[in-house]
Amino acid sequence: MLASLLVLAGCSTNAGYEEISLWHDWWSTVPETTTLPAWKSYKFTITPDKNGVGCMGTIKRKWTEWGEQILAWKPIEMVIDNAQPWEYEFVCSSMWMRQGSIIIQG
Repeated sequence: MLASLLVLAGCSTNAGYEEISLWHDWWSTVPETTTLPAWKSYKFTITPDKNGVGCMGTIKRKWTEWGEQILAWKPIEMVIDNAQPWEYEFVCSSMWMRQGSIIIQG
């Protein structure tokens, strides 16, 4: 079974979520790999400091069909509820080039 990552645009609640901030440097998330413990709920905010370029102009979760445009200073927010052990990879929308990952350890 694939773990699921729910994307929430403009998520405003932080009740019960551990907040994690990441940067995106137009090529990858910074840090590129984030490791966290399982069975917690997380709210991630990825903030690009530049517009994405070419294939790397979009970011998507590897197991989804849609991508989001990477625009300077436009945060991308998402949550993982009750995170299962898994490696959540971020890739570009067209060539699936790796941009980063979140590793949830059990």
